[in-house]
Amino acid sequence: MSIKKQNIIDRKFVKRDKSNINYLNMHYEKYYPVTKGSHVILESQPFFSVLFNESPDAILILDSKDYSILECNEKSLTLFETKTKSSLINLSAFRLFDNETVEFSKDISSSNSKKQGEFTQELAFRTLKQNIFWGKLSKYSVKVDKQQYLILRISKATDYLNTEETLATLLRGTAKVTGIIFFKELSRLLCNTFHVKYAFVAKLSGGKENLQILESYGPFKNILPENYKLKNSLVENVLGGYTTFYPTDVQKLFPKDELVKQNNINGFMGTPVFGSSGEVVGMIAFLDDSPIEEIPNSRYLLSIFASRTAAEIQRIRSKEILKEQARKLATSDNIKDRLLSIITHDLKNPLHTIMGFSELLKLNLDKYDKKNIGDRVEIIDNSIRDIFFFLENLSDWSHIFNGDIRQSPQTISIQDTIEENLTFFQSMLQSKKLKVQVKLTDCPKVNTDKVMIYSIIRNIISNAIKYNNTNGSIVIGYFLSGNFINLTIQDSGKGISESIIQNIMNADHSILEIKTSRQNSLGLGISLSKNFIRRIGGKINFESSLNKGTKVTIAIPKA
Repeated sequence: MSIKKQNIIDRKFVKRDKSNINYLNMHYEKYYPVTKGSHVILESQPFFSVLFNESPDAILILDSKDYSILECNEKSLTLFETKTKSSLINLSAFRLFDNETVEFSKDISSSNSKKQGEFTQELAFRTLKQNIFWGKLSKYSVKVDKQQYLILRISKATDYLNTEETLATLLRGTAKVTGIIFFKELSRLLCNTFHVKYAFVAKLSGGKENLQILESYGPFKNILPENYKLKNSLVENVLGGYTTFYPTDVQKLFPKDELVKQNNINGFMGTPVFGSSGEVVGMIAFLDDSPIEEIPNSRYLLSIFASRTAAEIQRIRSKEILKEQARKLATSDNIKDRLLSIITHDLKNPLHTIMGFSELLKLNLDKYDKKNIGDRVEIIDNSIRDIFFFLENLSDWSHIFNGDIRQSPQTISIQDTIEENLTFFQSMLQSKKLKVQVKLTDCPKVNTDKVMIYSIIRNIISNAIKYNNTNGSIVIGYFLSGNFINLTIQDSGKGISESIIQNIMNADHSILEIKTSRQNSLGLGISLSKNFIRRIGGKINFESSLNKGTKVTIAIPKA
């Protein structure tokens, strides 16, 4: 194809010498780009080739469809550290951008390539030797004989004076502050430095699904809408690890983004904050409802403060961890004190009983008949069972506290479990002359952890015996509801006050939370029962009236 009176190299590239342009237009009527495979061979008069190759800036001519490099000048070889054009020809232009920056993403480039005119910005480039430099990019789209081309002009950013002044300003303003105050001051300085209305520092939270603003500065309200979706949002690419700059037309690029719509955002720039392991933990961003003009080396400046922000986020997190550890240590001390109190109380009473009746037997063994001896031995036996039962609970609680308890589901008969527990408590039932009714005919079996369900039932039956009246009764039954077998254990004892029931139900599975007028072992037993029933996916409920007894309903999943 031939092109008359039109240069594929933008006149702006040689505007330093307008006479050259005129000379070209007057004497060289034709410029022929000839496509061979994916190469464009420049066929022109010698002066034109010299002008292209001796440009102080790197010039790349791209295919507007796949963004492959069709032609480049000599400066491109120097800037991107290669000796031959063949290293660049056919290479995707994205390869030259550090982390394939969002500003040159295919969607945006496709949109820009249809527009005539120049678009300029600064960003990070990566040479073929993997070295990174900060450069200024001008993109210009031209149409030649119905064929669209994209021309890139790239030069190193050299405005170091302004960069140093800006960096000094930001450093002075943030050097003596830390934590949340640092985030606030950084946001304010970013607004002033980049002449934008709003800036913020944010971190990822909730399994990296939510963005939480730590501090911000500016007039925008509701900067992050409730349940803000990060996917396909304005900030998604930043959180993906890319420094992102949209100087204008943000609303066209992200028409469904709630952040953009609610605040009428037009321009945006953001940089990721990386954690110690290289993962993105947050971001720094500023935005405006007007177009944003990027200042020299802005990405370099933001990267410096992104590192400082990462350190502050980690420092705050470490401080929170230390506070949490201190709280756990204090809680652990409280638990130990409470546990010591429970152990002292629950072991003291049965041991006193054992010691007292053992002493009586020793002193009066030749005076007591068989019945008297049997009665006292039974009391000693019940006290020993109390101690054994308490130690079982203590062992279970210790496993929970240390986090080394595991579920092992198996098919279990509720009726057999009840019978085993009643056998264990047989002497206690007889000593209080309690009548027990078991109504579990045709009760289905369940698939659950045997140790946990045994502990739950054992503790509820134990309480029904302990706090029952002599000659009282215990009724054990069940009913089905949905996918649950509801086991009921009802006694005719002293009952529990409403306040104690509320305390039991609201407590967070901790012996520290359950304080009743009954023995301390009620707190430990109920704590274990609640913890275990939660682990197997069930529920527990208490109904009681003072002096009228207590009914406990245990909802056990069938499978």
